[in-house]
Amino acid sequence: MLLSIPSSKSPCVSSANAEITDSAAGGTAESSGYRTNNGYLGVTPNKVPRATILEAAQELGKKTGLISQAYFYHASPASFASHWPDRGAYDIIAKQMHN
Repeated sequence: MLLSIPSSKSPCVSSANAEITDSAAGGTAESSGYRTNNGYLGVTPNKVPRATILEAAQELGKKTGLISQAYFYHASPASFASHWPDRGAYDIIAKQMHN
């Protein structure tokens, strides 16, 4: 989990399946500490959901929020609050983020 990474180090945010990382894979690495494939949100390359830093904070009883200039269901914000292996499934992502 991201919270257990020493403060002097940061997780690798490169894609697990491509030389160039998209915002879904990069955001997932930033939010959860796990690398994934391009196009995947909040899941590993094997489609296993991984908790994000927002979810970890909520488990500790903290209040959380997510602010973005992009639509909330787009890859960058969605990678912090959604778990789905298709960044283009906006209807599913929006439902997950609304709950």
